[in-house]
Amino acid sequence: MTTDGNQRAGFLAGGTLLLVVGMGGGLVLNLILHGAAPSGGINLGLFRVYPGWSLYDTIVATLGIIASLIGIGMIWFGFDMPAGPLRLPDTENPPS
Repeated sequence: MTTDGNQRAGFLAGGTLLLVVGMGGGLVLNLILHGAAPSGGINLGLFRVYPGWSLYDTIVATLGIIASLIGIGMIWFGFDMPAGPLRLPDTENPPS
């Protein structure tokens, strides 16, 4: 197997996905839900969200920050790599 595909595109796509999920899901959505919750809490499927901050929320926010930092690192690393052709490796010359 050759490695002549565009690894840069993979790092950029993966890093962007981690950044969006980490910041959007782990931080922003968490803060919005707790800010909008009434004093008695609100049911969201299996979860009950209260306006206060708990250990679970701290863990989710920490995982969001970690995912975001890894995503930023992947994006940074992706920009340092040389750009190759935008295709999967070994798709133009399949084995015979």
